Amino acid sequence: MGCTLPLPATAVYEPNYEAGPKSTRYKIWLPGEPAFGIAGLWRDWPDGTYSFTMLTVNADKHPLMNRMHAPGKEKRSVVIVPRGEWDDWLTCRDPERARSFMQPYPATLMDAAPALRSPIRKEN
Repeated sequence: MGCTLPLPATAVYEPNYEAGPKSTRYKIWLPGEPAFGIAGLWRDWPDGTYSFTMLTVNADKHPLMNRMHAPGKEKRSVVIVPRGEWDDWLTCRDPERARSFMQPYPATLMDAAPALRSPIRKEN
């Protein structure tokens, strides 16, 4: 059996190469929203294992997400499901209805900023 699920998140992190050949880690979030969902699919298999995927869409023309990932590579964005639509995604069994979720999220409702990692402390 397979099902849809919204993977709860407060942000996603993507590499940005605008500052040079080495990427800068960027945090991308929805201002004013405590959480959003990333459209996902899961399936259980007869052998007792599970598989899971997060859905993405092309973002070559997206004003924010097209700035992420390496130059010359296809630009992708996770499919964001707003909190108010989680039940719609969870109960969706119609392929055409599911395709309606496969849209880039409006850039005007998103924000992004560098999010540097804390240094990794080595154990002695």
